[in-house]
Amino acid sequence: MSDREVLITTLKNMLIKQENITTTPEELLDHKAKLIGFSDFREFLIEINIKPKELINKSVEIHKRICQAQIPSPDTKYCMFKAYPDHTFSYKTTWIGKDEDGRDMLIPATVSTDIFLGELPEKITRPYVINDLRELLLWSYRWFGMALIKEAVAREYFHEFFQKRKP
Repeated sequence: MSDREVLITTLKNMLIKQENITTTPEELLDHKAKLIGFSDFREFLIEINIKPKELINKSVEIHKRICQAQIPSPDTKYCMFKAYPDHTFSYKTTWIGKDEDGRDMLIPATVSTDIFLGELPEKITRPYVINDLRELLLWSYRWFGMALIKEAVAREYFHEFFQKRKP
C-alpha cells in the first residue's frame, strides 16, 4: 500500500467522538479532515497528492495529527507508555507477584481509557492513540511523549516488558 493509500485508510478508520451527530459518510470525512487541520476531505486529498519524496515528511505529520485526534476503541485494551528522545520508555505497571528472590515483578498494565482520559489535568497534553505498528514506530522515533497503545501492538513491539511470569 502506498503512503497516500495508508493515509486515506487511516483517516477513514480514525475513531472520533460523534456525540449524536447524524452525518453522511462524506460529511464525516470532512469532519475528520477538519480535526487534523484541513478545511475538508478534498483539501486533505490535494495535500497528499504530492511527489513521493515530499509525501514522506507530510505523511509523518498527518499520522501524528490523526493519533492526537482519534479516540481509543471502546472494545480494545490499551497500555499507557511514554517515549523519550533518548529512545527509552516508561509505562504504567501492574504487579504480578514476586520472583524467587523476593523482588516484585511488574508488567505493563492495561488502563481504563475513559477513566484515564477523563482524569487527565488540562495542562497535560492528550496522549497519542496508537493502533498499529506503523503508528508506534513513528511515535517512538519521531514524536515521543505519552501514548495509549493497543495492548496487542504493545505486546508485539515491547514483548520483553511482558516476559515476566508469575512465580
